[in-house]
Amino acid sequence: MKHKVLETPKALLHYRQYGKGPAALLCFHGYGQDHDVYRELEELYGNKYTIYSFDLFYHGQSFWHNKEQPVEKSDWSYIMEQFLAVQRIERFSLVGYSMGSRFALATFDVYADRVDQLILLAPDGIKRRFLYWLMTSFGFTRHLLRIVVTNPKPYLWLMQSLLFLKLINRGVTKFSETQMKTRAARRRVYYSWVMFRKLFITPRATAEKINKHNVTLKIYMGEFDKVITVSQVQPLLNAFPKSLRTIPAGHTQLLKMWIQTYGAL
Repeated sequence: MKHKVLETPKALLHYRQYGKGPAALLCFHGYGQDHDVYRELEELYGNKYTIYSFDLFYHGQSFWHNKEQPVEKSDWSYIMEQFLAVQRIERFSLVGYSMGSRFALATFDVYADRVDQLILLAPDGIKRRFLYWLMTSFGFTRHLLRIVVTNPKPYLWLMQSLLFLKLINRGVTKFSETQMKTRAARRRVYYSWVMFRKLFITPRATAEKINKHNVTLKIYMGEFDKVITVSQVQPLLNAFPKSLRTIPAGHTQLLKMWIQTYGAL
């Protein structure tokens, strides 16, 4: 297991390498996690894959330097170009869980012709939710979001109001409450929302690339997941209905259950 750091003018990307297999597997974790969540893959697939597990920005030891500018697809493309060159990787597979799917999909968007498998678990970033778009697209709403998120009382009031108006479900409020217990955690929510807002795909274009390059697509969804539901992934499932697999899990248990029970690569 090797800790590694890639430095670019805009960012510092920390990742860990597991296994020594001939094929490359790039893994991206979800909100509030770090590279360590994929550690167990080494025992299962370390002879088949060399696994690169990344810390997303504002998580673990990775840093996005400019807090005024969001991560653009062009920025991420440049970072991954440097990474692939340093590691001398020609072809690879991708795994993305929840928020990490934005980075897996952004990587696929640029390097589709070099990808063997695209594995998404409760993927975020496929369907743009109105509330997310509203709160992150304008300067004054981002300012409001920062005030609300970084202060517990306004945040709790907002969650209860959105729940009452049926703009979110109780599962989302429960998940958010577990991730908002400290000031540092609340700031991480804000920066993750705001700085990753440009990392969205166009489902039709993504589907065309999957077909064109004959990429294997697998989408795993939690049967009891209230945070990211099948409807939020439907734009991609419409093109690949047979890619869907369900796991009897909620959102927070999905990745661990996939690794321990399903983990089919």
